Amino acid sequence: MGFFDNAWKALDGFGQEAGKHVGHVAQETWKHLDAFGQDVGPKIGPALGETWKHMDAFGQETGKHVGHVTHETWKHLDAFGQDVGPKVGPALEEAWKHADAFGQEAGKHVGIAAEHTKQWIEEHPGETAGMIACVVAAPLGIGVAHGVLRMVGFTAKGIAVGT
Repeated sequence: MGFFDNAWKALDGFGQEAGKHVGHVAQETWKHLDAFGQDVGPKIGPALGETWKHMDAFGQETGKHVGHVTHETWKHLDAFGQDVGPKVGPALEEAWKHADAFGQEAGKHVGIAAEHTKQWIEEHPGETAGMIACVVAAPLGIGVAHGVLRMVGFTAKGIAVGT
């Protein structure tokens, strides 16, 4: 309990000492902020008014051009659509025919590859088991190591409490 008493005393002493200086600092800060406000106050109104005039002029000038530019853009997009529209349909149809033919041909080859794979597995059962063992060994080893380490008291965060 003595430690907390000492800490409390130290904090209380710090608070007493800080209290002696805070009032003066706050008064000086207020004096400077007030002077800043007195200096800026008369200037900010006219500056905002001038800014408003320029923003209004910008908006008026922009408004004159936006409508015309939008109309021109629409005309060009419409012409593009009229030109491209009749060509897109036949192109998509042709692309679909080629994609379908590719799928049919790929399906034939996949079937043949699957048949060859099945035949190879039947002819080489030892090699097949070896390949499967290589693929399964790493995850199986990790799982076993995890279980053994956990059993002897190790966790992801370190040594388990009470082990």
